[in-house]
Amino acid sequence: MDSKLGRELRIKLGVALRTAKDLDYYEKELVTLRMRIEEERKNGSDCLRQLQDVFSETEAMIPDARFRLQRATQELEVALNKASFAGAADESDTSRAEVLLQELRTKQLVR
Repeated sequence: MDSKLGRELRIKLGVALRTAKDLDYYEKELVTLRMRIEEERKNGSDCLRQLQDVFSETEAMIPDARFRLQRATQELEVALNKASFAGAADESDTSRAEVLLQELRTKQLVR
């Protein structure tokens, strides 16, 4: 039973880490696309419409990624509490989960 809780914690930690990276990627891509659109406007490029479509799609992904991150961190907190209470958590997984949760709260990405 205890090893199941430790495994669950590792899985939830991986999901939260991946989702945080996804959100970070979308936000960086949005900035990059915004700069490319401005550059293409100045140059009068033909692919401006295509870039605007990609920008819109990327922009639409951010709220979904934030929602997924919120859900993943809630599930991580539950798994962390269960594993810590049962003494099933590996110390490195516990500390990684706590650090991630703190970083996300500091960046105000989760409550």
